[in-house]
Amino acid sequence: DWSSDVCSSDLKMVRPIGVNLDKPGNEGLAKAFNVTGVPTVVKVKPDGSSETYSGDRTAVAMMAWAMA
Repeated sequence: DWSSDVCSSDLKMVRPIGVNLDKPGNEGLAKAFNVTGVPTVVKVKPDGSSETYSGDRTAVAMMAWAMA
């Protein structure tokens, strides 16, 4: 699966995490990152800016985007 492909890669700078936005205390994340549906993939950059992914749902495409 995608997460095992990413986690087993040599690209240690990319750390995929899953967040349950229905869990108490996490509601603000959906609003902060403009999540209106699932699955939504958001890249949070070191400077705090973010970008929502809209490309192909393959490990190769997603990793290329994450590393860009």
